[in-house]
Amino acid sequence: EEVPVATSGPQRNRMDRLLEILNSMRNNSSGVENQLTTFMEEAQNSADSEETLNEIVHTIYRKAVSDRSFAATAAKLCDKMALFMVEGTKFRSL
Repeated sequence: EEVPVATSGPQRNRMDRLLEILNSMRNNSSGVENQLTTFMEEAQNSADSEETLNEIVHTIYRKAVSDRSFAATAAKLCDKMALFMVEGTKFRSL
């Protein structure tokens, strides 16, 4: 199930790209590790404020809650991104 993202302005295209990557991930997909890496790289390029990082966290959460097949992949993604930091705020703390 695809999760919509409610973002406006120039950040919208970046969040749309991140959501596109999330929606393409499947836990049993052979390329899920590459997709996780791609997502992390896109997130690093997109997260220019605590607000944006917060939106990324909530997008991952909404996707995991609405799509049970994505939950294990979301857990891997959160583990990899745990120490990701923007403006002194860690992904994990959000």
